[in-house]
Amino acid sequence: MTFRADRPFRVSDALLAGRSRASIDSRRFQMPFHGIRMPLDRSDLVGRCHAYSLRMRADAAFTSVTAASLWGIPLPSYVDSENLHVSVPHGAPRPRSRGVSGSERLPDVPVTHHLGVRVLSPVATWASLARYLGVGDLVAAGDFLLGAERRAALAEVDELRAVASRRERGAPRLRVAVGHVRVGSRSRPESLSRVLFVESGLPEPSLNHALPELGVFIDLAWEAARFGYEYQGGHHLDAAQHAADVRRQERIHDVGWLLMEATKFDLFDAPLMTVGRVRSRLESRGVRTRRINPPTWAFPRR
Repeated sequence: MTFRADRPFRVSDALLAGRSRASIDSRRFQMPFHGIRMPLDRSDLVGRCHAYSLRMRADAAFTSVTAASLWGIPLPSYVDSENLHVSVPHGAPRPRSRGVSGSERLPDVPVTHHLGVRVLSPVATWASLARYLGVGDLVAAGDFLLGAERRAALAEVDELRAVASRRERGAPRLRVAVGHVRVGSRSRPESLSRVLFVESGLPEPSLNHALPELGVFIDLAWEAARFGYEYQGGHHLDAAQHAADVRRQERIHDVGWLLMEATKFDLFDAPLMTVGRVRSRLESRGVRTRRINPPTWAFPRR
């Protein structure tokens, strides 16, 4: 392999290229894995994956949490995202490097190349996440793969159903999750909110409902009640964004819609209170709801 100091490299390749041991071991480079060096500015996930690829088995591939991050799938904070998750075909020796979590996979699990490294396909990645994610987050991951406005789909729902029907570890959770995945969710909190509401007995909302007369979209909407729910992420704390949000909400109210806004506290710390607020607004506008205690898996986790 041609040696380049601006990307991860093998120490052996650098020595063959005439670099001195002192320069290789200088503070310009870090040692992510034995026998590997990489520039300090390449320490992001993709850089670490490229570095490990230099010593990874030819039949190995990044899987589960790492594969999900490479595909852009949103993940909760409770999963192990520090280690690189690498799988090998069943029966092959599992990787045991520092900073690497090794596992086995079935021989027919599809592997592809993405961002310059070997990684499970999007659908296989979703299936591999069942070992680490609860049902709610599997729904959010599935929603991401099905695509939304301005985000191309990476999978079809039939593909998710097919992989969920297999007898693999985590399949029961996949089978529950696949019944809740939907096209059109633009964020993990939107997906988690929708699942919580539906499992609490509220009618299923439409996703990113358009109000053409205003040129806006509402995260979750119950059109019959002309009521919408918006999850406000951290970027909405910006003063200019907040001012724009206030003006937007007033315009929505002016055309007869009621809009409720929620934050991470409402969703993650007070989910039942948030369900109650949504239920109250729906019922005040003539929509009947059922009162159901949601299953444990429907409660959002950070």
